[in-house]
Amino acid sequence: NFTGLVAFYGTGNSEISGSNSTSFTDLMVDKTAGSVLLNLPTQVEGDLMMINNRFDLNGQDLTLGTNGTIIGESGNAYIFGTLGGEIVKTLVLSQPVTENPGNIGVQISSQADLGSTTIRRGHQAQLVNGNPGILRYYDISPTNNSGLDATVLFYYLDPELNGNAENELAASRFNGNFWEVNA
Repeated sequence: NFTGLVAFYGTGNSEISGSNSTSFTDLMVDKTAGSVLLNLPTQVEGDLMMINNRFDLNGQDLTLGTNGTIIGESGNAYIFGTLGGEIVKTLVLSQPVTENPGNIGVQISSQADLGSTTIRRGHQAQLVNGNPGILRYYDISPTNNSGLDATVLFYYLDPELNGNAENELAASRFNGNFWEVNA
């Protein structure tokens, strides 16, 4: 476990490896070339600062702790996961108003109490009615999942469009059996 700020600079790929899961207080990616490759489950308690280049989940989960938040993610500095892996944020949402937990890229508003809510952000295209989606999806699991009347706004980055025309994007929801478009 690492306290303080751990920063990745330079060129070429860097790895976060080891035999056990690890945690960081603050983590920064500011590479002129190459990516940071995650090789084990990791937690960030404070800030995950995306300054320059990419962070590859590489099939591993990155958990944002109680105060964990993503800062500076852009088309030039972003998190991806071609081999899977998800960013995970859990917190209590009580009547949230434009809440973007951990700056994970989903904004939630509801007059209801959602309770303890886990949000998982993945980066693999979901096949919706035969069409590949963008390279970002969300799984939102509130303790209270009835009568929410929630408004949800999803964010994505241009590199995640996956060949889709931006003006043709539509929100879809998997109901356990099939995808419902514009749900």
